[in-house]
Amino acid sequence: MTINPRSDSLDTQRLADALTKAAHWLDTLAVTGPDLRPRAHIKVAHEAHELADHPCLEEAADVLIALVGTAQHQHWSVADLADAVDAKVRVNMERVWTQQPDGTWQHDPDAGP
Repeated sequence: MTINPRSDSLDTQRLADALTKAAHWLDTLAVTGPDLRPRAHIKVAHEAHELADHPCLEEAADVLIALVGTAQHQHWSVADLADAVDAKVRVNMERVWTQQPDGTWQHDPDAGP
């Protein structure tokens, strides 16, 4: 799959709608039980591990849903998240990246921001 940073705005809206649906589902569960949000940040780690072991869309969706729960529990707004992503991308663009033995890339902490 190729990600186009200038992807169609309809695709962006579909993702936003899906994440909103996940947020509503998590809100409903908070009332009816179980409330998954208080430990959602830990669930993100579990789901990310599953995604690493089995890269597929279903596992990627699980990570995103757990991140929505984390954001809700932390009271982060959509604007907060957008600002944080924008800021982090700007920092990452200025970093020097080194390939690690496992094939991943890590920024060099001595070479920049």
